[in-house]
Amino acid sequence: MLRYEKLQIENFRCFSNLTVGNLGRVNLFVGKNGSGKTTLLEALFIHSGLYNPELAFRVNVF
Repeated sequence: MLRYEKLQIENFRCFSNLTVGNLGRVNLFVGKNGSGKTTLLEALFIHSGLYNPELAFRVNVF
């Protein structure tokens, strides 16, 4: 299973540059509506399927 210790997102939807470090086995992302919680999860989803180019198109369907 893939485990992230640090995540850096650049130029993806509402994030021009975001770095999230010190990730554990379980993480909780909280914030107001429109703050980018779903975008963060979408970026993780796309990265976890790095070798499947179809995933980037599936995100827009969700």
